[in-house]
Amino acid sequence: FSSSSSSDDEEVVEETVAGQFKASKISFDSTEESNPSVGFFTADDGELGIRVSGVENNGDIVKPELENLEVEEGDVTSSGMVPLSVSATATALSCSDIPTGSAGLGDRYDVGISLDTTGSMGGAAGVFADEIVDFANELTDLDVRFAGITVGDAYATKRGDDMSAFTDSISRGTLGEPPSFDSTERPDTGTRLLNASALQTFFSEVSDWVGSGRAGGDGPENFLGSIDFLHEQVRWREDAGRVIISIGDNSSHTSESADNGQLNGTTLEPDSPWYPPEPAEFEEQLATDGVSVNLIWNPTGLSASAPYYNMENLAKATGGSITEFSSCTSASTCDVELTELPAIRAITSERTTKACSLTTEADEFTVRFDINVADSRFWKVEALINRAALD
Repeated sequence: FSSSSSSDDEEVVEETVAGQFKASKISFDSTEESNPSVGFFTADDGELGIRVSGVENNGDIVKPELENLEVEEGDVTSSGMVPLSVSATATALSCSDIPTGSAGLGDRYDVGISLDTTGSMGGAAGVFADEIVDFANELTDLDVRFAGITVGDAYATKRGDDMSAFTDSISRGTLGEPPSFDSTERPDTGTRLLNASALQTFFSEVSDWVGSGRAGGDGPENFLGSIDFLHEQVRWREDAGRVIISIGDNSSHTSESADNGQLNGTTLEPDSPWYPPEPAEFEEQLATDGVSVNLIWNPTGLSASAPYYNMENLAKATGGSITEFSSCTSASTCDVELTELPAIRAITSERTTKACSLTTEADEFTVRFDINVADSRFWKVEALINRAALD
């Protein structure tokens, strides 16, 4: 990959990788309530890579085993329950573990962090901003890049430089000035990835500004919209595993609540930059793209009735974890340590990464394999892989 930095923001890292293999559809067959985080990438040597993060099992993060690998040309629809023979034009995948620390062979991770900065968070908003600053240094042994966003009913907003409370060189208002339904600044880090130092600069400023939370209006916040923004707007590396951490304490607005004038008393049109996604479609999109959404949440906010959305469902749909906090009004009372989150443990030493040789000339092929965790949790996975032409 290549790296570059702008003259006015030397801590921002912009990286691009020309990928070849992409998953356009991933399906799971299991009796489990949630799915593991699975992603596909093109390794430096051109092989197909399969990334499966560690899975929580009885309180521990367990490295799963990948078994019964098959490949078949074309878009094949099956239940995944009956083994299918490998076609004559393709051979079975030959896979090997990728050692931790082998950057470029699946050991790249991009982490997006969404932080609720509204008044209902109280002192937890500032405490978690400080914790994010501390935990960024814990991932320095891996090739990790970051993006950050703050959220209320709107997100990615900032006033003009002469009026903004944010004076650092990292904070952005990618979607412009705060709208009338959320007049408080909710800045983001822009569309480029950051190194740990730049992320610390951003959340240090957030911590100084947010204190015990600012404004908020109605109860639900635009959590789905902020995650959609991160997913769609940030220039993620194609061969990096993607993890999103969302921190909050309430239910989320949806396209339905925005249509019905329930977004802090405002009706949003679908072309509004803050229009939330439709939950079921968004769950499927993130799961297909191999993105896990991990929650740090006050349990009082893990419920919802229509038209609002329970964020717990998004974590379950994408193979993410849910970490509850109840006491987090100061650094000494906060009962969550970010470095101990299952999401972070799963992307460091406790995970499986595979690089697989594929000897087929097909432009579209189906990969199947089983995931086995401690002989007690099982999933059958089927993915449609497309071979994109390299530029």
